[in-house]
Amino acid sequence: MTSPHDDEYNFRFEGSGAAYFLIFLKHVFLTLITLGVYFPWAKSQRRAFIWRSLSFHGHSFRYTGTGLELFKGYVLLVAAYATFILLPPLVGSFHERLGSLVRIAFVLGLFAAIPFVIYRSRAFLYNRTTWRGIRFGLLRDYKPFMLEFFVGLLLTIASLGLYRPIYSNRLHRITMNNTRFGSLEFRYEGDDREVWQFTVKAYALIIVTLGIYYFWYRAELERYRAAYTFVGEHGVLHSEVTGGQLLMLFVLNAVGLTLTLGLAFPWILMYSLGQLADRYSVRGVIDFDAIVQRAEEEGAFTEGAADALDLDFGF
Repeated sequence: MTSPHDDEYNFRFEGSGAAYFLIFLKHVFLTLITLGVYFPWAKSQRRAFIWRSLSFHGHSFRYTGTGLELFKGYVLLVAAYATFILLPPLVGSFHERLGSLVRIAFVLGLFAAIPFVIYRSRAFLYNRTTWRGIRFGLLRDYKPFMLEFFVGLLLTIASLGLYRPIYSNRLHRITMNNTRFGSLEFRYEGDDREVWQFTVKAYALIIVTLGIYYFWYRAELERYRAAYTFVGEHGVLHSEVTGGQLLMLFVLNAVGLTLTLGLAFPWILMYSLGQLADRYSVRGVIDFDAIVQRAEEEGAFTEGAADALDLDFGF
């Protein structure tokens, strides 16, 4: 809990819609004329712009990833995908049953890799994010995340979805507890039962309101998670996001993009990020000068794999 003597460290987003529009046009043009080859560089430059437009306690974030490392990850992904497509028929041409077994093994392997890809792609994103020259990171121990992913998935299916709030909360807890900023540790202590109770109530209200209550549920979940996310020993994340704000941003995106045929996307995105950033802060006391760098490196292969599986959690 915070006290009246605690400090408040605020987020601020100052991205320009006009500047992002020029970047957006450049990326679309270069991606088209290179038949998609430029996409990794576009993605890295897009992130770099958004990261440096976001500041915390007066210092901007930096994205240090490069298009080349993403490109190498995509090349490895294409090679893996080609093997997945071509090897089973090739083996089947010599032995039909063995070809079927290879195909089944590949499908099972792909499914088994999903939590690994989710976790390691997030680790890559964190590792390429710095603030005041110090990197974020995610611990390499991904096994608890993978175990919870599969056990929780089975329980969610068996309970006809009723276990899903607990499932999501536990995955979030593992991820946050493994998150680091240099030597600074994060900790999430949200209670499974509390999350389950207000989520089940929200499910009913979402049905009654034909989906409108979803925005108020999402805001409540964000505020709850923030309130139980500890930054170091004496800092607590704080959110003031409201359901009305999320609904307004949703309507703005839907109407604005439709009326402008998508041309307003850069301005709408910058405005939306600015509105959300202003609602977050960290309260407490943090000795930033005591934070030291930790050495963690993550490869870019899982970043490309996350895109291929539509599991891209970055911008």
